[in-house]
Amino acid sequence: MLAADMNCLEMGTAFHAAAVQAADAGSSPSSAADVGSITAPRQLAGSVGGFDFSDYIRFTLDAPARLETSLTGMRADLDLAIYNRDGQQLGLSNRSGSAEERIGLDLSAGTYYALVYPYRWAYSNYTLSLNPTFRDAPSPPPQPPADGNGSPSPIAALPDVPYYGGSNDWNINSVNAPEAWARGYTGQGVVVAVIDTGVDLSHPELTSQIWVNPGEIPNNGRDDDLNGFVDDVNGWDFVGNDNNPTDLNGHGTHVAGTIAAAKNDVGATGVAYGAEIMPVRVLNANGSGSDISVANGIRYAVQAGADIINLSLGGTFSTVIQSAIDFARQQNVFIVAASGNEGAGTPSYPAR
Repeated sequence: MLAADMNCLEMGTAFHAAAVQAADAGSSPSSAADVGSITAPRQLAGSVGGFDFSDYIRFTLDAPARLETSLTGMRADLDLAIYNRDGQQLGLSNRSGSAEERIGLDLSAGTYYALVYPYRWAYSNYTLSLNPTFRDAPSPPPQPPADGNGSPSPIAALPDVPYYGGSNDWNINSVNAPEAWARGYTGQGVVVAVIDTGVDLSHPELTSQIWVNPGEIPNNGRDDDLNGFVDDVNGWDFVGNDNNPTDLNGHGTHVAGTIAAAKNDVGATGVAYGAEIMPVRVLNANGSGSDISVANGIRYAVQAGADIINLSLGGTFSTVIQSAIDFARQQNVFIVAASGNEGAGTPSYPAR
């Protein structure tokens, strides 16, 4: 939430409330504080930490510019990132301690987001500075390639492919997975950690998709890769604290199949059937688990080399889990979290 009074404040010769309303400030792009068009250097005062675990600030550039962004005035470790409107991270500054964070970017005209967030459980006030330098002659926007008749063609248009599978594969077709496969996007080379109830390692749809730790020699009773886990050849069980992340509930196996079940004309087919699944068991046979187990599972997956972490779980806000998620984000690991099955107007944590 921006500033102690939950309003975004603009800094000038004197503090005064900006046009942004308290309800506009939030911890997601959809609830970002909107400061509108940035035409001159701008400073914003805010605070973040505790249950207010991030501040998004939306701003617009009306023309191409060099944007210098800085974060100062902290008494604890806060970090800064810049995103475009599609959620792509364009810049990151995560220096340790309360040192100034600074990002310089050459940006096109458009809408962008500045994200301010704490390291672990830090809490601090801050000053965010946005300083644009506009180019004299704005460059024209890039044009899509033309077809044989000189007309613009869609960029990265999906190919027209036949309906895949049978009636039970409607979900795969509804998200255009077969079209993505035709463009070569099958998940090949991507490791997805399933932080859940475990995974059935012997399931015929998953045996060829299970991640294998390249740093471990199986069953020799040693921690070969020195990561603190002995014989974690196929992941780890943080419920039983052993190297057997076998699913005793079924949910984690279901999730793993949705992601990467083999494309073999038998049973289900995963959306990214070429991906590897890293099983990390943090929930017991009843589908329940502790915050610390989930957090430890996230950190394990990051350090083991996962590209994506899937969290099909939810509950109340946890600083321990949030800290682990922040750690994953700092290592550029992409996180997917379930929004919840309650039909609520807002998602549950950690998706929220």
